[in-house]
Amino acid sequence: MTLHIEGDEFFADLVFYNRILQCFVITEIKTHKLTHQHIGQLQMWSIIMIV
Repeated sequence: MTLHIEGDEFFADLVFYNRILQCFVITEIKTHKLTHQHIGQLQMWSIIMIV
């Protein structure tokens, strides 16, 4: 899934739709140490998907 925000492109690794809960589940796959930048990106995804 590609998301365009203020001229920047962001990509989610996996996006699923849960039919029972009727919501999206976004999964980011990281192969190295988790950083504050990664956490901020996940928070951005959760805020945008709620709207």
